[in-house]
Amino acid sequence: MLTAGIDMFNKACIDCETNQQLIVTSNGFPNKFLRFLEVKIKSNGKVMKTACINFLNTVALTELGRSTVILTFNMTRLLTLLYDLVRTNANLAVMAGYILNNLALDKRFKQQIRDKMDDILPSFENLLKDNSSVLHVLPSCISTMMNLCYDPNIRLKILNRNEMWKANVDLLVIHKDKLKEPVSIELVEACLGMLANLTYEPSQNMKEFSLPICKNCLELCSKFKHYKLIVQRAFTILGHILPHSIPTVDWFCENAGHELLLYCIKNEEELEENKKSALKGLAGCTQINDQARIFIVDHKGLGTLVKSIKSCDESVIGNAALCLGHCTQIPKVCAALTKTDIMKDLLVLARDGKRPQLQKNCAILIAKLAQGDTRHLEKLRELHGIEILHSCMNYIKTS
Repeated sequence: MLTAGIDMFNKACIDCETNQQLIVTSNGFPNKFLRFLEVKIKSNGKVMKTACINFLNTVALTELGRSTVILTFNMTRLLTLLYDLVRTNANLAVMAGYILNNLALDKRFKQQIRDKMDDILPSFENLLKDNSSVLHVLPSCISTMMNLCYDPNIRLKILNRNEMWKANVDLLVIHKDKLKEPVSIELVEACLGMLANLTYEPSQNMKEFSLPICKNCLELCSKFKHYKLIVQRAFTILGHILPHSIPTVDWFCENAGHELLLYCIKNEEELEENKKSALKGLAGCTQINDQARIFIVDHKGLGTLVKSIKSCDESVIGNAALCLGHCTQIPKVCAALTKTDIMKDLLVLARDGKRPQLQKNCAILIAKLAQGDTRHLEKLRELHGIEILHSCMNYIKTS
């Protein structure tokens, strides 16, 4: 009887938002509905759960239906049940995944679950760790959680969950070695997307997991270049982590990671987004690793960095200036750069750049060049830029 009634509700709600709202907001309906989903009866229970999921999917397809569910249901219970279905019921997993994605489309979804994430996240983590999960639904579930990271409050809660990091890294490791299987490609892409979000800003968990994450990213960039989205996200993560993790940089350079980054930057056919991330990662390497600086100088990397100073992207310019500034510690670099117009370009950028960090990096490089070779100092005076040199001295003292 209950299953027949739910099926009737489902038919009444197809293409009818008014009925959806009337049924979902009826007295006690949300709580009773969740109890139906929680039922443990084997045969009849599965049939009833299927009817419930079909109904919920119908409602979640419409804008009014989604918002009504989000405003009336206990979202902690609902999301926990949906994640459990993905783990334990292959027949309903796909539909549960659709519902999760559709609910996440509503702007109020994040607001409703923001303060409940500590209760919701354990179920999601179990989903990532459980081998019984329906694999082809997992990428969609991870993408939904990844999108939630754009909310600062939710993001902070996820960042602080050690189990979330571990589950993502473990899943990445498992499926990185199975890339011949389409579902593994999707899972690796999703895990990297999630990790790219998690590593966007430094955190304690990022420091803890930076080495295993970078090891996997280096392998993916080196061996699986034909998987373009995977490689793009791996480069993004390297650009996020390397400027903030000294032990990881040391391992990375010992394993020729800096060579991969320079090759990417120099490769004319490489995606601009990858080159941008690689340059950011290389700036992190040259900051603390002499091996990376020497390699750039010995493999004609200075010319590539000088060329990057002329980029239209201020982020690229800033990181190129940072790299060059680090490389000035290598003898003869300042002398080699006297053959370029770099001083003129840097003065313009230090004066007119829109980003304070860009101006700072350019000012520091101006000072280091002027200190490293008198010809740069003479050029600086010739261009009436000595005032900029004076203003950047404070930067040098604090850099």
